Amino acid sequence: MADFWARMTSDFMPHGFCLRWDGPLLAVFIAGNAGIALAYFLIPVALRIFIGKRRDLPYVYMFRMFIVFILSCGITHIIKIWTLYQPVYWIEAGADLWTALVSLATSAMLVPLIPKALSLRGPKELEDVNRQLVEANQKLQQSEELLQSKVEERTRDLDRALVEARLSEEQFRSLFDLMPQLSWTAKADGQIDFFNTETYEYTGKTPEEMLGWGWGTVHDPAVLPEVVTKWQHALATVTPFEMEFPLRGKDGEYRWFIARIKPMRDADGHLSRWVGIGTNIDEQKRGAELLEKRVRDRTAELQELNEKLSENESKLAVSNNDLQQFAYVASHDLQEPLRTIKSFSELLTTSTEGKLDCDSQTYLHVIVDSVGRMQQLVRDLLNYARVDSQGMPLVRTDINEAFADAVLSLDTAIKETEAEITVEEMPEVLGDKTQLAILFQNLLANAIKFRGPHQPKIHVGVKQAGSQWQFTVTDNGIGLNMEYAERIFIVFQRLHTRTKYSGTGIGLAVCKRIVERHGGIIGVESEEGNGSRFWFKLPVPPESDAESEGESDRSPAIKGGAV
Repeated sequence: MADFWARMTSDFMPHGFCLRWDGPLLAVFIAGNAGIALAYFLIPVALRIFIGKRRDLPYVYMFRMFIVFILSCGITHIIKIWTLYQPVYWIEAGADLWTALVSLATSAMLVPLIPKALSLRGPKELEDVNRQLVEANQKLQQSEELLQSKVEERTRDLDRALVEARLSEEQFRSLFDLMPQLSWTAKADGQIDFFNTETYEYTGKTPEEMLGWGWGTVHDPAVLPEVVTKWQHALATVTPFEMEFPLRGKDGEYRWFIARIKPMRDADGHLSRWVGIGTNIDEQKRGAELLEKRVRDRTAELQELNEKLSENESKLAVSNNDLQQFAYVASHDLQEPLRTIKSFSELLTTSTEGKLDCDSQTYLHVIVDSVGRMQQLVRDLLNYARVDSQGMPLVRTDINEAFADAVLSLDTAIKETEAEITVEEMPEVLGDKTQLAILFQNLLANAIKFRGPHQPKIHVGVKQAGSQWQFTVTDNGIGLNMEYAERIFIVFQRLHTRTKYSGTGIGLAVCKRIVERHGGIIGVESEEGNGSRFWFKLPVPPESDAESEGESDRSPAIKGGAV
């Protein structure tokens, strides 16, 4: 410590040397600084006593800051006297720095308070305020007297309204007693204070047993906790209550009721009471349960049917696979011997012409014709089998192009019969153009084949029906009995003998298979002797540009193969 003190003072000389140790000058210097220091010490003491007496002063912290910085100033003057005899200039410099910091902090805190200090009322303003307070007090006293008279008048009105309310409540409860439903009222806290007569009639309970929270005794114990929870939630949120639950009647049987409870508010919007009504829905509830049971039973039946359908689909897949195998055999193994038989039969017919008797020649022609029919039958079966397996992907296709291909393939038959074909402008669909051409080819060929005694007239139309295009092929042919409308779309089903009308009985079955592959359905409307109207529906492609429903204008007629 001695070394530290020595380093602090060893390089300096006392301030008295600067004053040449002049006695009178030293006395004046000491007296001046001592007087200043004394004043700086007395002012903080006075301030501390002042703020201690006045607890209501605002900004007390500023007084404390003044005390600190004034004391600091006094201490610096004491140190100045000390430096006359001891060179403690480091202490003097530190004290000056501390005093500067405290003074700056006090100034910084004082500046924002200047506007607030200026807003403080002066003595004159305080006198005016005091006078205003006296006047306000007098007015308040007058208002209290007026209010007292109003309260007395209002009390009389309330007493009168209370009497009217009691009469109204009696009328209200009398109205409740006339209702066939269970009804009740409850206080704002949820305690029931009234049940109508129907409630007591149904439950067989007395008011003493039911009022308050006694209503829980007629609830199903298994459901009661949920009822209480929902009722307490309604009370807490002041929201309507609605719930279905069973209530025990006086016969001991539980019946289902739907309860609706609504909060009622007074003129000021405050909750005053709750009003509830319970409606017997036992018959509806049991009917709904019965219906639900039937739905479950029906669902089980549908599930069983779906399982059977899945089983049938599996069998159908096997059948389709067998059909594909048959198609392979038919296209390779059956066609070859048929071609051989036909070739040799034709060769034999040619080589023995004039050498065999008429019966033998007839037999050979029968063999050739039978082989031809067999080959056609195999080709038709192949077409039927290949609808699903070898069809092209379904893409946006112009039906007009497919129809034109079909007409071209029937050019000879159209010319021979002078058939007149009219067709409307047809839209695009998602389809296989080749199969759609086969579809129209079979339907047109069918119309030409089963023509009547007059010139064949065939009209192909189209219209939009919701999300589907409906195409129609209408002819003036011999028609058919609608009893066979489903049968004609089955493989090998024929309505006429082969000698009267040629064919294999597969064409319409192929049409049905093609339409179903395209996601549509096919059917026929006909009357014997009055022609037939075959129709099929195909889905409208997504983002279709179809402008409207209904039939469009017809295009030029096709007659005898020429447009």
